[in-house]
Amino acid sequence: MKVVIKAVDIPRTDFSAASEIWVAPLNAALAADNTDDGLCLWRGTPVVTHDMLSEGTHEQNLRRIWLQVPHTEDKQAVEGIEQALRARLQAQQLSGEFYPAQRSERFEGR
Repeated sequence: MKVVIKAVDIPRTDFSAASEIWVAPLNAALAADNTDDGLCLWRGTPVVTHDMLSEGTHEQNLRRIWLQVPHTEDKQAVEGIEQALRARLQAQQLSGEFYPAQRSERFEGR
Protein backbone atom coordinates (compact mmCIF):
# COMPACT_ATOMS: atom_id res chain seq x y z
CA MET A 1 0.00 0.00 0.00
CA LYS A 2 1.32 3.41 -0.97
CA VAL A 3 1.18 6.07 1.76
CA VAL A 4 1.26 9.67 0.53
CA ILE A 5 1.07 12.70 2.80
CA LYS A 6 1.67 16.43 2.53
CA ALA A 7 3.98 18.49 4.74
CA VAL A 8 1.02 19.82 6.76
CA ASP A 9 0.27 16.21 7.81
CA ILE A 10 3.68 15.65 9.47
CA PRO A 11 2.64 16.73 13.01
CA ARG A 12 -0.20 14.19 13.14
CA THR A 13 1.32 11.28 11.20
CA ASP A 14 2.47 8.10 12.92
CA PHE A 15 5.80 7.22 11.30
CA SER A 16 6.47 4.18 13.48
CA ALA A 17 5.75 1.72 10.66
CA ALA A 18 7.84 3.61 8.08
CA SER A 19 11.14 2.24 6.82
CA GLU A 20 11.82 5.23 4.57
CA ILE A 21 10.42 8.70 4.06
CA TRP A 22 10.76 10.18 0.58
CA VAL A 23 10.15 13.68 -0.74
CA ALA A 24 8.60 13.89 -4.20
CA PRO A 25 6.98 16.60 -6.33
CA LEU A 26 3.19 16.84 -6.44
CA ASN A 27 3.02 15.61 -10.04
CA ALA A 28 5.26 12.56 -9.57
CA ALA A 29 3.96 9.09 -10.31
CA LEU A 30 4.62 7.48 -6.95
CA ALA A 31 5.00 3.76 -7.36
CA ALA A 32 6.09 1.68 -4.40
CA ASP A 33 9.20 0.46 -6.21
CA ASN A 34 10.03 3.55 -8.30
CA THR A 35 12.11 6.19 -6.56
CA ASP A 36 13.41 8.03 -9.64
CA ASP A 37 11.36 11.18 -9.00
CA GLY A 38 12.11 11.50 -5.31
CA LEU A 39 14.70 12.13 -2.65
CA CYS A 40 15.11 9.75 0.28
CA LEU A 41 14.89 12.16 3.18
CA TRP A 42 15.07 9.58 6.00
CA ARG A 43 15.74 5.88 6.38
CA GLY A 44 14.87 4.20 9.65
CA THR A 45 17.25 1.96 11.51
CA PRO A 46 16.22 -1.49 10.30
CA VAL A 47 15.34 -4.29 12.63
CA VAL A 48 16.40 -7.41 10.78
CA THR A 49 16.16 -10.84 12.32
CA HIS A 50 18.22 -13.90 11.46
CA ASP A 51 15.11 -15.56 10.02
CA MET A 52 14.50 -12.62 7.68
CA LEU A 53 18.07 -12.80 6.39
CA SER A 54 18.05 -16.56 5.89
CA GLU A 55 14.70 -16.45 4.09
CA GLY A 56 15.62 -13.40 2.01
CA THR A 57 12.56 -11.49 3.17
CA HIS A 58 14.24 -8.49 4.84
CA GLU A 59 13.28 -6.11 2.00
CA GLN A 60 9.69 -7.30 1.68
CA ASN A 61 8.70 -5.30 4.73
CA LEU A 62 10.07 -2.01 3.38
CA ARG A 63 7.43 0.66 3.96
CA ARG A 64 7.84 4.02 2.27
CA ILE A 65 5.96 7.16 3.10
CA TRP A 66 5.91 9.75 0.34
CA LEU A 67 5.89 13.42 1.32
CA GLN A 68 4.57 15.45 -1.59
CA VAL A 69 5.89 19.00 -1.92
CA PRO A 70 5.25 21.60 -4.64
CA HIS A 71 8.93 22.09 -5.51
CA THR A 72 11.60 19.57 -4.47
CA GLU A 73 14.25 21.91 -5.91
CA ASP A 74 13.36 24.55 -3.30
CA LYS A 75 16.05 23.82 -0.70
CA GLN A 76 14.49 26.17 1.84
CA ALA A 77 11.13 24.38 1.62
CA VAL A 78 12.77 20.96 1.93
CA GLU A 79 14.78 22.17 4.94
CA GLY A 80 11.55 23.32 6.61
CA ILE A 81 10.02 19.91 5.98
CA GLU A 82 13.15 18.26 7.34
CA GLN A 83 12.94 20.28 10.57
CA ALA A 84 9.28 19.37 11.09
CA LEU A 85 10.05 15.73 10.34
CA ARG A 86 13.02 15.67 12.73
CA ALA A 87 10.81 17.01 15.52
CA ARG A 88 8.07 14.47 14.81
CA LEU A 89 10.47 11.52 14.59
CA GLN A 90 12.15 12.58 17.83
CA ALA A 91 8.76 12.86 19.54
CA GLN A 92 8.00 9.30 18.40
CA GLN A 93 11.48 8.15 19.51
CA LEU A 94 12.35 6.81 16.05
CA SER A 95 15.96 6.54 14.97
CA GLY A 96 17.40 6.59 11.49
CA GLU A 97 19.53 8.50 9.06
CA PHE A 98 18.68 11.67 7.18
CA TYR A 99 19.84 11.87 3.57
CA PRO A 100 21.14 8.30 3.35
CA ALA A 101 23.72 7.25 0.76
CA GLN A 102 21.51 7.47 -2.32
CA ARG A 103 21.22 11.25 -2.31
CA SER A 104 19.93 13.14 -5.28
CA GLU A 105 22.57 15.10 -7.21
CA ARG A 106 20.56 18.29 -6.79
CA PHE A 107 21.20 18.13 -3.02
CA GLU A 108 24.91 17.34 -3.16
CA GLY A 109 25.84 20.78 -1.83
CA ARG A 110 24.13 20.19 1.53
